[in-house]
Amino acid sequence: MSNPQAVNRARAAEMIGRKPATLRAWAAQNPQRGPRPTKTGTAKQAHTIYEVGEITAWLADPAKLLSLDMIERDPLVEPRIEPIDRHIFQAIAWSIRNGISPPPILGFAVGPRGRNRFILVDCRNRIAATRSTGEKEIMAEIVDGTIEEAAWVAAGLNGRPQQTRSPAEVRRAVSLAIRSAPRAADKRIAEH
Repeated sequence: MSNPQAVNRARAAEMIGRKPATLRAWAAQNPQRGPRPTKTGTAKQAHTIYEVGEITAWLADPAKLLSLDMIERDPLVEPRIEPIDRHIFQAIAWSIRNGISPPPILGFAVGPRGRNRFILVDCRNRIAATRSTGEKEIMAEIVDGTIEEAAWVAAGLNGRPQQTRSPAEVRRAVSLAIRSAPRAADKRIAEH
């Protein structure tokens, strides 16, 4: 390959930890997923390459396509105790079926590199709705961290106006915050 700033599909797949077949499938999807390929050569001898800058930019983006099977729910991180909201679930599922992708979910990669557990921190309605549509993957913003950091973030995230917490869920969130940051001042926990 004459361009040192570009690599073939096999090398690009290795760089991002995927199989070449996955990159081929992503390139055929609309909207296209993953790093963007470039075609070179003539129509008879076209080659697909990936610019190293494109791969680097894609790797730097925190939102990645993640298999639903890789996502775990951990009771130490889950602030919700009420059932999934049926109306929100149905609205998200309808959107997905009509080609509207929901925003990325938030998860933590916990554990040694390469053997991470992907712990769901937010968006259990999106996960359930995506599964119900038959999709196998979802966009996820993955943050490296510990289970305690995931619990701290989860305790602060799930108090959104569109989905108010029950009194039991408020107690659960406070409990998560205290357990995940036992040295935090009462005021910091209350503001969180």
